Amino acid sequence: HVRLLIYFVLYTYIKAGLVNETQKDSGIHNLMSSQLNKGNAKKNFEDIKKMTEDKSASFGGFSGKNAYGLSLHAQSAHSKELFELFMETLLTPTFPEDHFAIERNLIERTLDNQKEDPIKQCLNLVSNIVFNDHPYAMNILGNKEALASFTTEKLKNLHHEHLNKREMVISYCGDLDFDEVLDMLEPYLEKIKPRKVAKKDRKTTKGKFGEHAYMKFDREQTHMFVGMPVPPSGSPEHLYLKMITAHLSGQSSELFVEVRDRQGLCYSAQPIHFIGFDGGYWGIYMASGAEKVPAAMKAIHSLLNKVKNQGLSKEEFQRVKSMIQGQNLLNIQTNDDYSNIYSLPALQHQGLDFYYKTNKAISQMSHEDFQKNIKKLFTVKWNEVLVGKGDC
Repeated sequence: HVRLLIYFVLYTYIKAGLVNETQKDSGIHNLMSSQLNKGNAKKNFEDIKKMTEDKSASFGGFSGKNAYGLSLHAQSAHSKELFELFMETLLTPTFPEDHFAIERNLIERTLDNQKEDPIKQCLNLVSNIVFNDHPYAMNILGNKEALASFTTEKLKNLHHEHLNKREMVISYCGDLDFDEVLDMLEPYLEKIKPRKVAKKDRKTTKGKFGEHAYMKFDREQTHMFVGMPVPPSGSPEHLYLKMITAHLSGQSSELFVEVRDRQGLCYSAQPIHFIGFDGGYWGIYMASGAEKVPAAMKAIHSLLNKVKNQGLSKEEFQRVKSMIQGQNLLNIQTNDDYSNIYSLPALQHQGLDFYYKTNKAISQMSHEDFQKNIKKLFTVKWNEVLVGKGDC
């Protein structure tokens, strides 16, 4: 006999995160979210750990730039008990001192390790240029000075303040009917106070152009990034940049074949397209030997100029659109995928169909419209970031 196991995911997304922090409390949402599953008013951590392991469930907190919360992945056969665990933990986390101390120590070690990571330092410099004095420029892990000031009481108070005031989305994806899910959640939802919907809470970034940043690093590889700041998510510019990102990605792309294989200028090369609710960046990352940096930088700029001046041929344009359509299908294979596709845009008032509208806009894009807008986008003074040996 074959037993069919049906799984579900349950998420709570609370509208708060890095964007709400300053240097004085940098990293507090990351630390707080890591402690949410360490105990609640009815169960200590050992009880929670045993319960989730016995039921083959995954349960923990998460934190990002604009949201934090809890996630649960489990079999539908255990829905009732695990829904109760999820909501009790969300509403009454205890933040035990021992787990708090261990996690804070681990974060401090990670911050030390990041100082020795040239890729991390490269992207930190990119963030400093692009996000400037916006909270996105800060390390999501925080800094040691801020971490030293945190207490379990401070974490608990902040979480309950968010529970009482911040907008949140509770998302379920699985095989249960809506009424069944609501019946299990309703006793807990009644304990959550109503709150006003924020009219406008977007802190858009104002990134810089034409900046140059260099950090000397004693490594064989030099890491470089040539890019620019881009508008917040939902802006039409991301449609054209998504096309170029797909065009330059993969081992058959012009970036990989020409710069890496034919010219042998780098170990790795790829486009990076970061889209944030308040802003983002786009560019090309490359890792090269120190002696090949001038040629590698020249090759990157040559490729960017070619895209600006020539865009994509009609054949390339149609091929990229087909690639994106295939990627979109691959991106909605799991319960997790569906939960994120609908929940995060809903939390940020972008609409439940934000993902589908974006894909439809790309499928309906004309070649002429793309050519005109990519030329406009790429007519900029590019930022350059280098981390490695030698002089900039």
